[in-house]
Amino acid sequence: MKLSPVRSHSFFALVGYAVISFVIVVVLLESGSFVVWSAYHWIRPNVQENIADTSPAYSGYPWVSEFWKEEKSRWKSQHGSYEPFRIWGVAPWNGKYINTDTSPNGIWRRTINPSNAACEKQNVEVWMFGGSTLYGTGVPDWATIPSYLSRALNSAKPGCMIVRNFGVEGYVTNQ
Repeated sequence: MKLSPVRSHSFFALVGYAVISFVIVVVLLESGSFVVWSAYHWIRPNVQENIADTSPAYSGYPWVSEFWKEEKSRWKSQHGSYEPFRIWGVAPWNGKYINTDTSPNGIWRRTINPSNAACEKQNVEVWMFGGSTLYGTGVPDWATIPSYLSRALNSAKPGCMIVRNFGVEGYVTNQ
């Protein structure tokens, strides 16, 4: 069955109106959600201000409020630095709770390793790679997974195991 020119024009006009209507609805929904989201953050700008009070994981620790102030200022000052092949990397930062150290391999999160003078020339290094959890987002230097591993490896005997934290915030499998 062959469509007449008038019917085919009507059909394509109907499809065109449907597509344009769909695009307009999507744009309106997206704009509306942006306005609602912006208004929420405008009305309640400090929702994340008291994370120490809202998360039971941080309750009872005296260092929490000072730590979160430092973490927030670090986030604001370092909105991601471009690194070839990794998209972004760790930027230099030195504070009371969060530190990134410069090494021949780049800038990495500090791991609290035992300071043993006998280990100066003779040590074994353990390198740890991963994302935000390994990096230690939301915890001080002494509470990162690599710092815990260093304590565990060096607690049994005066060990010479140096653990390096090569974790990066926001790292995903395709990077």
